[in-house]
Amino acid sequence: INSTFTVTVKNPLPTTATNGYHFDWKMYNVYGNEVVINLEKPVYCPQLGLPKMVRDLPTGEQSFTKANVAYQGDTLEYIVQYSNTGDGNADAATIYDVIPVNTAYVSGSTVISRGGGSETALADGLTGSGVNIGTIEAGETGYIKFHVTVSNTIAAAEVLTNTAYLNAGG
Repeated sequence: INSTFTVTVKNPLPTTATNGYHFDWKMYNVYGNEVVINLEKPVYCPQLGLPKMVRDLPTGEQSFTKANVAYQGDTLEYIVQYSNTGDGNADAATIYDVIPVNTAYVSGSTVISRGGGSETALADGLTGSGVNIGTIEAGETGYIKFHVTVSNTIAAAEVLTNTAYLNAGG
């Protein structure tokens, strides 16, 4: 007598062992001749994005843009949008921002929104050593907004360059 079995491996494989089972990435045949099938362990990778835009608050701008014009004493609002379009989580995510020379961070102005939720205050530190926002889950989007003021001594036609960084998992 010959019997054939078809087995479909769960995708994704569970990560919590139950009923005495374990996860060693092998499939064992227990119905006859011993057969061990090595399963390929999937690799889940985050794909992170960090676009950044700005708007000049004193002029009443409602929309953020990639480039703008500012004047002495203006308050600029930056938005740092983060996303994870990959299939794995980005753990221990830290975002930090290097504000332009001739601007000053407005203390207490940083807010965060995760996954379309409401804005909540975020501790100062974004423009210093950065802020740890925890895990950015696969498919998650969010943003951080903060304000800077432009120096009263800035030269005409000076370019303000602002750069944000995202580090995950060290």
